[in-house]
Amino acid sequence: MLREYIGYLKMEKGLSENTCQNYERDLRQLAAFLQERGQDFLNCTSQDLYAGMIYHRSAGKAAKAIARYISAWKGFFAYLMAEGLRVDNPALQLVAPKKERVLPQVLSEQEVLLMLEDHVNALEDHESAIERKSLASPEFREPQACEEMKASRVCPELKEPQAGGESRVTRARDIALEKRDHAMMEVLYSCGLRVSELIGLSLNDISLNLGFVRCRGKGGKERVVPLGEFSIQALHEYLLSARQVLLARNQRPNARISQTLFLNARGCPLTRQGFWDVMKKRAARRGLQTNIYPHVIRHSFATHLLDHGADLRSVQEMLGHSDISTTQIYTHVSRKHLQEVFRKSHPRAVEDP
Repeated sequence: MLREYIGYLKMEKGLSENTCQNYERDLRQLAAFLQERGQDFLNCTSQDLYAGMIYHRSAGKAAKAIARYISAWKGFFAYLMAEGLRVDNPALQLVAPKKERVLPQVLSEQEVLLMLEDHVNALEDHESAIERKSLASPEFREPQACEEMKASRVCPELKEPQAGGESRVTRARDIALEKRDHAMMEVLYSCGLRVSELIGLSLNDISLNLGFVRCRGKGGKERVVPLGEFSIQALHEYLLSARQVLLARNQRPNARISQTLFLNARGCPLTRQGFWDVMKKRAARRGLQTNIYPHVIRHSFATHLLDHGADLRSVQEMLGHSDISTTQIYTHVSRKHLQEVFRKSHPRAVEDP
């Protein structure tokens, strides 16, 4: 029953994989709760669902989460009615709690620059130093060894790990991953993408010549967002060689993988969890104590645009918000910034002690 409903959401409603996973998890939790009360989906009442809502509240769940639970319940029982499995929708009497208006966490421009910091040159300089040292050693002066060195320069990631080749392959992989991480961070901040939109990009979705990226947001809606010069340069560096290094590590690349823009160390499409891990490690290496997660870059993108004079409608379009009220929350963050600037700059903003 639940499996058919999730398939209905994917095929008929066109909901994203992440949304369907959330709904499935919420409904499985409801099924477990009802089972403890000796009920199931076909026989439960409004009182049972109300008890479930109280249970979530007592567990400390946020109003936004409870509102999502109720939305999932209403949609599921409406589906059961349409299928003739129920004659009523017991969730209709539930009223979702008012969502708290929480200001989004935003990084300063200096913190964002730290996250975007490029360490590729340092890795490549280290690689060059090791190669120069290897060429100076006696074993690389033999003709056969020189031929092996030439072959490894052409495609080090494909060279068999023999006589020190494994470390060369590892260094090539590390440089490729650093170029990939730098490109991902630049695109994320340049375009304000959601993490699902970022990892879902294909080679056909980017145009470096025109400076645009096409992404698919919630509900499969497409939008086109401009790319900044720094992100174009980072993507160019990644596509020039790094992506081929990562793709070569996959022994069985299919058509989808071959078109995926950002790959992991095994040459497979990067996952949400994989990108989350990249951000956490990147923030730790740069000494950032702030809680860093993918969506905070999207928040920072919108806030920094408004701080520098962008109009709200343009920001709404770039973020892919269907309702401008969703975008307006960033104006509150921007006003806070303006107030700080005012208090620091205006001669009569603060009384002298």
